[in-house]
Amino acid sequence: MGQQQSTGARDLAVGLFVVLGLLALLFLALRAGNMGGVQLAPGYQVKAKFDNIGGLKVRAPVKSAGVVVGRVTSIRLDPKTYQAEVVMSLDQAVVFPKDSSARILTSGLLGEQYIGLEAGADQQNLVNGSVITMTQSAVVLLYAIKSLLPPRWLKLWLCALALCLTQIAWAQVQGLNAQEVDLAHPALVPGPGDLAVEPLSGFHPPDSAAVLASDPFEAMNRQVFDFNEGLDRRLLRPAARVYINTVPRPLRDGFSNMLLNLDDAVSLVNQLLQGKPAKAATSLVRFLFNSSLGLAGFFDIASEAGLYHESEDLGQSFAVWGVPSGPYVVLPLFGPSTLRDASARIIFQPFAPIRQISPSQTRYGLITAGLLASRAELLEASNASGLVVIDRYLFARDAFLQRRRNQIYDGEPPE
Repeated sequence: MGQQQSTGARDLAVGLFVVLGLLALLFLALRAGNMGGVQLAPGYQVKAKFDNIGGLKVRAPVKSAGVVVGRVTSIRLDPKTYQAEVVMSLDQAVVFPKDSSARILTSGLLGEQYIGLEAGADQQNLVNGSVITMTQSAVVLLYAIKSLLPPRWLKLWLCALALCLTQIAWAQVQGLNAQEVDLAHPALVPGPGDLAVEPLSGFHPPDSAAVLASDPFEAMNRQVFDFNEGLDRRLLRPAARVYINTVPRPLRDGFSNMLLNLDDAVSLVNQLLQGKPAKAATSLVRFLFNSSLGLAGFFDIASEAGLYHESEDLGQSFAVWGVPSGPYVVLPLFGPSTLRDASARIIFQPFAPIRQISPSQTRYGLITAGLLASRAELLEASNASGLVVIDRYLFARDAFLQRRRNQIYDGEPPE
């Protein structure tokens, strides 16, 4: 009875957090969409044509560098070009070069759309009746989803499918050759009951202790491991030291929290795919709270409230669905993995939240900074551990596989 009351109280608390998070997002959206607080003097009118204006409305603000410099006065469809013709009234005190560009942007998380003007460098200026020729249409969700899967990604998906089939075939071979497991690690040798591959079933991962001793590509893996170690020693580790010495700890923690916030969205989807609604609700509340009240995730206020991050990825979802792990592999740059996790990484790439960030300079800058932040955390941990490792490859392999198995079983792997 006491356990049921505890579960009910926890569900009630999670539900309240969800409601509060939605209310916070609604408040931010209303604040972001408020367009009635700025009164502009009469100005000059310019036109711009867009292939798609999305939800842009009359009276929407026109901004430059975040400052309101005008309003949208009319919107109509050009019967000749079948484009949306938008007329803007700009403040006469602000003059823009003739080659300025116009983009349709969104204010805040769920705010109204507005037009952003970026000044050019032309000697001549826009005057009443001028037409802005350089425009960028609104990003429509349907078109954005379609753009996530260009032809090159279709090839990667096919490769991932081939890898999944290879994993299933490998599981069968692994069962036949289980007696040839490396006896150098007797603690990792599976028992008779662990050799069979479990059938595809609801939320029972098929991983067994036999996976820990499965490294048929060790020779190739060691070469890739040595390459990664050399790259880390010559580039990543020195860069991480510079990152630690130059960036203050609060900023490093804040940036790590922002990346963790993006991972909450990924974990939410995978927790739903794995049939874990309670954990999915926690990830949803974390994402809503940290994205709004935590300033885009810079502050992890959800953890302070007792809602802690639990990472789930597509590789773990595959394991829950019954996809066998396959042999251990070391990927260039990415490090330890398995065939299953490598396939999941390929399939997930088009949908990764960080890939949706534009422009590309910002996206790659965040990816680089995220790599430095992750390496800096490992650098601090390795300095504190004081371990002396004789064979770094075996240590990294066994540590990764044991940690991965522990993640798949949510910290409670079978004996």
